[in-house]
Amino acid sequence: MYWPNPSDFSRILQTPQVAFRAAELKACQIEKNSLGQPRPRAGNFATVYRGMMPDGNSIAVRVFNLGRDERRERYEAISQYLSDRTLPCLVNFEYIEAGIRSPSDGKFYPLVTMEWVQGEVIFGWLARQCQRRDAVALLSAADQWVELVDQLRRAHIAHGDLQHGNIMVDEAGRLRLVDYDCMCVPELVGRKNLEIGVEPYQHPQRDNNTPLSLDLDNFSSLMILTALRALAAAPDLWRKYVDEPSYDKLLFRTSDFLDPHNSELYTDLMNSPDELVGELTSALLDAYRGAFERVPSLDEILDPFEKVEQLLVGQDWDGALQLLQRKGIEHDVPPRLHGAVREAVDRVDCRKALEAAIEAGNEVDIQRLYFPGLLDDYPAAQEAVQIARRAGEAIPALRRLRSVHQQKHWEAFVRTWDDYRSLLIGRKSAQRYEREAEQWRRRNTTLARLLALLEQADVNEIEKADVPAIAAAWRQLARLGGHPQGDALESQVHQLVRREKWRRAVARISNEPTEADDRNLVGLWDEQLLADWASAEPWRERYQQARGRLDALTLLRQAMDASASRPNTQSERTIVEAVSDLPPGYPHHFVERVLLAQRRLDAAAVLQEALDADGPERQIVSRWQQLTEVDGQTLAAENCKARVDLARCRIPVLARLARIDFHLPAAKLDELLIEAWDDELMRDCRDAARWLSPYEAARDRRVLIGRIEAALETADDRLIGQLVSDPLLHEYPLRSTWAGPIRLAQDRTRAVAQLIAAMDEGETERFVECFDVELLAKFKEDLVDYEPQIQDWVEMEMRSCERVGLRMAFHSPLVKIDRGSYRMRWSWPPSRLSNRCIITLSPREPGTNNDPLRLATDARVELTRDQWNAAGGSHVMEIEAAWGGDYVAAWAVIELGFATLYSEPLLLGQLPHTRASKRRKHP
Repeated sequence: MYWPNPSDFSRILQTPQVAFRAAELKACQIEKNSLGQPRPRAGNFATVYRGMMPDGNSIAVRVFNLGRDERRERYEAISQYLSDRTLPCLVNFEYIEAGIRSPSDGKFYPLVTMEWVQGEVIFGWLARQCQRRDAVALLSAADQWVELVDQLRRAHIAHGDLQHGNIMVDEAGRLRLVDYDCMCVPELVGRKNLEIGVEPYQHPQRDNNTPLSLDLDNFSSLMILTALRALAAAPDLWRKYVDEPSYDKLLFRTSDFLDPHNSELYTDLMNSPDELVGELTSALLDAYRGAFERVPSLDEILDPFEKVEQLLVGQDWDGALQLLQRKGIEHDVPPRLHGAVREAVDRVDCRKALEAAIEAGNEVDIQRLYFPGLLDDYPAAQEAVQIARRAGEAIPALRRLRSVHQQKHWEAFVRTWDDYRSLLIGRKSAQRYEREAEQWRRRNTTLARLLALLEQADVNEIEKADVPAIAAAWRQLARLGGHPQGDALESQVHQLVRREKWRRAVARISNEPTEADDRNLVGLWDEQLLADWASAEPWRERYQQARGRLDALTLLRQAMDASASRPNTQSERTIVEAVSDLPPGYPHHFVERVLLAQRRLDAAAVLQEALDADGPERQIVSRWQQLTEVDGQTLAAENCKARVDLARCRIPVLARLARIDFHLPAAKLDELLIEAWDDELMRDCRDAARWLSPYEAARDRRVLIGRIEAALETADDRLIGQLVSDPLLHEYPLRSTWAGPIRLAQDRTRAVAQLIAAMDEGETERFVECFDVELLAKFKEDLVDYEPQIQDWVEMEMRSCERVGLRMAFHSPLVKIDRGSYRMRWSWPPSRLSNRCIITLSPREPGTNNDPLRLATDARVELTRDQWNAAGGSHVMEIEAAWGGDYVAAWAVIELGFATLYSEPLLLGQLPHTRASKRRKHP
């Protein structure tokens, strides 16, 4: 079965709109590598690409490296089974039967889309953790692995290909499984393996004949757990067995199982500081040596209650209860642990209730819920115990703080907090007082600094006040939320700050008036702020003058706005006149606009002079260009633009016409005239009058030559004769390549006329001489009325081999080449009579009136003249033994166009009899 190469899919994924059939996939972008090509992540059975969707999410696009007919059925069964089951270790997926196109054949092939796991393959994650010697992370991964395998077991699912390449560690540190090609769910139990996984993760007895079962993962899950626990106990194992030998699996090699006593890894694992590693290694080796069906599951190997007991003894009551709940075995506790578990429940419940009261900041409940017998020796509760022991002291302190706070005595409030700080700091119940006390401490300090600065300030002599320091203190107080005593200071502070700001601003205004300075001064003037302030009076007269100048500019701006959308002569003249109210040399923003208005008026006047004088075309265009350079087109008269456009179009045409040399050959002269002339543009142009008549003759000749060319293409011989006699072509050289076709067309016309004359006059011999199958095809419409007569005469006069030109060409027409092949040789009819022949092999000798298509034959072959010539004027044919004794005959095919006739057969010979042919009964 054909299946595209992975490179085919990678190539077409450069264009998702072409690669995918699904509309949502067409909108994605495939992740590229550094070379700008789709980045593949190759596996044993599929290649994975990352697709970025428009909504910002990513998906995994898995294309298969090999085809499997059962893949669709299995993925549908897996999808149906997982539709109402949510497992944290699995990702959502969709199987699409015809999802991706192959560029090699254009067909669609299956793919799987899966949720993209943002993380990394566990192989790289383990390498990094081992390098860091992070035993805690490694042990956590081992525990997660046990939980993951237990999830699959309780959901009745087998992944089927557990190995490092299919285990991801996501951004949250969770283990996730990908690649579900080998997955087994209850509906698939007993079905055949499609793949058998990767060595050495699979049991040696698993092969292509191993049926799918829910126990497929037992060996691989045990091997991976053994490796994880071993690395957690001794991270240097990774460097020794993976990094240094550049090995790409998790510790184990097949040789470690086949000869454990000579395996360094086996020795290291059996001597691991983690006793469980030795136990798991022994169980793994036993499983490898035993039958595939007898490999135990992890829950049969691991006893969770032993771990629970260890946690209880170690006073990790939370961990023990969490393990029971995670495993779902809290109701299966053995009798030996009943008392310890009940005690753990009491302790944990007591701690949680106390911590909830602490979190709520309820000191009464904290005091009530503190039970020393349950909590004092509880390691995880020690922080809560320390808080609870001082609840009796905290309660009266909080009452005192609350009382002062309600009275809003903020200085007393801060002092009270300082008195109880060591007791209350860090307690939830006192958090609000802690924050407020610090805030009021800063507010009080800032207010005191502000009051001290204001005592030295005078609003009428702000030059002597430290206004920046006052403003900074006021802003700081505002950021802190203000102060009740500061509200009365707001007006004084604002006036000081605003007057200082005004004083600094006007100090930057120059003595010589400019528009910018005038606008700054007018914008700064605030009569309410400046009234009765002696320092501002020297600026009052300057302010009034600035207002007058700006009013003049306002009038100018209004005139400019009026002309903004479509300037005209009147609006531009108004702009020029508006600046007369400003002092000479006064700099402003509109100087360039006033100059532009004057240039527009000047350019419009010069153009109108050229139009009124009906000046030369070039002069009109030049004057218009001067107007457009200043964007003054709208100042011109309404019909001006059309006249300018006409002149602009005529100038290059006149230049091309002037360069034409009338001494050129006729054909070249016609070509140049037609190419240069624009009839619509130039017919009424006086400057072009001398070229009009030659152009019209050239144009008519081109039409006539085009009709001749079309007639030659359609072989319309009658029309060709009419056209070439037109007076426009007198002494006009036609193409040399047309001479032969024209003569041929004339000859064909005469030939068909002779053929018709022969039929009209009843001259059969002349009909045979003039007969040509190509003429019948070309002059089919002219010969419609003669078709019955043509068919009758051909059947009567031309079916004989002699008439049609079908003859023996060699002494031996049939030549045996080898044991089963013969070369057949004969003379082919002239091309005017036939271009196809039929070879028949028949048990009986064909008669003159037989039809080769209805004749009972063992073989029939139709040949064209080209095939016959390619074989050297013959035809080679493989002969079956049963055809011995058959008669070999050649027939000429006479194609009339409206009917197909066949010549009489030319008997080339008879094949020799064989044993097989003698036993056959001929009809």
